[in-house]
Amino acid sequence: MMHTFLMVLLWVVLGLLALLAVLLIVPAAVAVEYKQGEFTARLKLLGIFSFRLYPMKEKADRKKRKRCRGRKVPRRSSRLSRSRSFI
Repeated sequence: MMHTFLMVLLWVVLGLLALLAVLLIVPAAVAVEYKQGEFTARLKLLGIFSFRLYPMKEKADRKKRKRCRGRKVPRRSSRLSRSRSFI
């Protein structure tokens, strides 16, 4: 029983050490800006990925943007475009 507990504890400690090693190897930076009376903070990882830390986006704002981005001019279905002409 004690042996199993120690093995689990060892694996947890090794996992935490591996996570710490990865975090120390990955280049990261925090960019803090104050422009036009507005404060922003971003986390940059590997020089490629950027995450906004402050101010956080509101959930309703995200949903609204997704709807606007997803909205395109509705295409007519092929069935409607081949409608019969009465000329």
